Amino acid sequence: TGFDYIAKKSTDQGIAEIYLHNVLNGTSDLYSGTTANQQVAKSVRNLTNDNHTVTIIPSSRKNTSSAGTGINIDAIDEVFSTGTGGGVGGD
Repeated sequence: TGFDYIAKKSTDQGIAEIYLHNVLNGTSDLYSGTTANQQVAKSVRNLTNDNHTVTIIPSSRKNTSSAGTGINIDAIDEVFSTGTGGGVGGD
């Protein structure tokens, strides 16, 4: 059980901070040399089958090649375990 953070990556995007229950779970650099819509920016797995609070905010940091520090959220996709494998981490 987990989720995928889906976002646009482009030349003017910054670094997003992903919090799970108010604890930093990781970051995602949304910079890309070309625009790519609806990309999996972060995957989180192995969560308990319960309610979870996810917060995604701009870090005010950016890739040195990026023209900006903004972030975006296209979607948060829920992923449910099938009992057939382990989880994977994000970037």
